[in-house]
Amino acid sequence: MRKHLLSTIALSSISTTSAIVQAPQEASAASYKISKGKLVNSKTGKVFTSTLVYKNTLYVKGKRSTTTTLFKNTLYVKGKFINQAN
Repeated sequence: MRKHLLSTIALSSISTTSAIVQAPQEASAASYKISKGKLVNSKTGKVFTSTLVYKNTLYVKGKRSTTTTLFKNTLYVKGKFINQAN
Protein backbone atom coordinates (compact mmCIF):
# COMPACT_ATOMS: atom_id res chain seq x y z
CA MET A 1 0.00 0.00 0.00
CA ARG A 2 2.80 2.40 0.89
CA LYS A 3 4.64 1.80 -2.44
CA HIS A 4 1.43 2.51 -4.34
CA LEU A 5 0.90 5.75 -2.42
CA LEU A 6 4.49 6.91 -3.01
CA SER A 7 4.31 6.18 -6.75
CA THR A 8 1.03 8.11 -7.01
CA ILE A 9 2.57 11.12 -5.26
CA ALA A 10 5.65 10.99 -7.50
CA LEU A 11 3.57 10.84 -10.70
CA SER A 12 1.34 13.71 -9.61
CA SER A 13 4.35 15.91 -8.78
CA ILE A 14 5.93 15.21 -12.19
CA SER A 15 2.73 16.10 -14.05
CA THR A 16 2.33 19.28 -11.98
CA THR A 17 5.91 20.35 -12.71
CA SER A 18 5.50 19.86 -16.46
CA ALA A 19 2.33 21.97 -16.43
CA ILE A 20 4.17 24.94 -14.90
CA VAL A 21 6.37 25.58 -17.98
CA GLN A 22 4.25 27.41 -20.52
CA ALA A 23 4.44 30.14 -23.12
CA PRO A 24 4.49 33.72 -21.86
CA GLN A 25 1.32 35.74 -21.69
CA GLU A 26 1.16 38.08 -24.67
CA ALA A 27 -0.32 41.49 -25.25
CA SER A 28 -3.58 41.72 -27.12
CA ALA A 29 -2.93 41.80 -30.87
CA ALA A 30 -5.72 44.34 -31.38
CA SER A 31 -4.14 46.99 -29.17
CA TYR A 32 -0.55 46.95 -30.51
CA LYS A 33 1.20 46.81 -33.86
CA ILE A 34 4.74 47.02 -35.25
CA SER A 35 5.49 50.24 -37.10
CA LYS A 36 9.00 51.02 -38.44
CA GLY A 37 10.48 48.34 -36.14
CA LYS A 38 8.86 49.71 -32.99
CA LEU A 39 5.93 48.50 -30.91
CA VAL A 40 3.15 51.09 -31.22
CA ASN A 41 -0.27 51.42 -29.60
CA SER A 42 -2.64 51.00 -32.55
CA LYS A 43 -5.26 53.36 -31.10
CA THR A 44 -3.03 56.31 -30.19
CA GLY A 45 -0.05 55.75 -32.49
CA LYS A 46 2.40 56.29 -29.61
CA VAL A 47 5.43 54.08 -28.97
CA PHE A 48 4.94 51.72 -26.04
CA THR A 49 7.25 52.82 -23.21
CA SER A 50 7.40 49.75 -20.97
CA THR A 51 8.50 46.11 -21.30
CA LEU A 52 5.99 43.89 -23.10
CA VAL A 53 5.76 40.54 -24.89
CA TYR A 54 4.07 40.71 -28.30
CA LYS A 55 3.90 37.63 -30.58
CA ASN A 56 6.52 35.77 -28.48
CA THR A 57 8.96 38.67 -28.84
CA LEU A 58 10.15 40.87 -25.98
CA TYR A 59 9.97 44.63 -26.54
CA VAL A 60 11.70 47.09 -24.20
CA LYS A 61 10.68 50.75 -24.56
CA GLY A 62 9.14 50.00 -27.94
CA LYS A 63 12.21 48.31 -29.46
CA ARG A 64 12.89 44.58 -29.73
CA SER A 65 15.32 43.45 -27.06
CA THR A 66 18.82 42.76 -28.41
CA THR A 67 20.23 41.02 -25.35
CA THR A 68 19.58 37.83 -23.40
CA THR A 69 16.89 38.77 -20.89
CA LEU A 70 14.97 36.99 -18.15
CA PHE A 71 11.48 38.53 -18.02
CA LYS A 72 8.76 37.07 -15.77
CA ASN A 73 10.75 33.83 -15.32
CA THR A 74 10.99 33.32 -19.10
CA LEU A 75 14.24 33.49 -21.03
CA TYR A 76 14.44 35.64 -24.19
CA VAL A 77 17.50 35.58 -26.45
CA LYS A 78 17.68 38.63 -28.73
CA GLY A 79 14.01 39.23 -27.97
CA LYS A 80 12.77 35.76 -29.02
CA PHE A 81 11.08 33.36 -26.60
CA ILE A 82 13.18 30.28 -25.73
CA ASN A 83 11.20 27.19 -24.76
CA GLN A 84 12.59 26.05 -21.40
CA ALA A 85 10.97 22.61 -21.56
CA ASN A 86 13.56 21.30 -24.07
